[in-house]
Amino acid sequence: MAKIDTEVVINDAIIASQAANKEDYQKLEQLPFVERTIIRFASIFIKRVQDNLIKANRVDTGTLSTDITEGELIKQGSSYSLDIGYPASSEGARYYDFVNKGVKGFKSGSPNSPYRFRSAFPSLNGPMVTAIQKWVKRNGLAQRREDQKYNLSGLQRKRKSVAQLNTGRTTAYLIARKIKQRGLPKTGFFDNAIDQVFNEQFYAKMAKAVGGDLRVYIKQATSLINDENK
Repeated sequence: MAKIDTEVVINDAIIASQAANKEDYQKLEQLPFVERTIIRFASIFIKRVQDNLIKANRVDTGTLSTDITEGELIKQGSSYSLDIGYPASSEGARYYDFVNKGVKGFKSGSPNSPYRFRSAFPSLNGPMVTAIQKWVKRNGLAQRREDQKYNLSGLQRKRKSVAQLNTGRTTAYLIARKIKQRGLPKTGFFDNAIDQVFNEQFYAKMAKAVGGDLRVYIKQATSLINDENK
């Protein structure tokens, strides 16, 4: 895995591992190896989720990138727990798994998804058509602000295409109808990140971290014994 600049969260405070804030960096470095390793891999996971969204051209308002977070690292005895994902109160929690696993259409699309549209036609004045109309307008505005002409990213090409559409409600209705019938494709941006980060390399690093902690503690204990025997 390529080296990734990481950000870590301790007690809900963001600490960049290479940040200018020396005090916060020192707090991180003072943690046991195991805790440092868990926190850093959690941060790498968040970065990978964000990268997967970009590669899948699924960045719109940016909510799915900004809402994902780490909670507090909790130690109970010899066990650790750390929540990573979308807080229940966040906007991203409402729809991230639809983007992740896809949604079956009324007629076709995403056959293995646990989600599906129950009808083939949206309501002209319903929330889906309204949301898509806003999406068309947002992408049109983003494209007009874009000054890059060549080597466009997938997202830039997508916005350029959307910018050609009429922003009226009829256009939004036609897009919504197509989505309802064909479904939403699976991106796996979240599930794939789990496999990409919490894999054999993670467990190997954890094994080294545990060994590192043990060596430190043994060294500390030996030092105390030696001091006692002086």
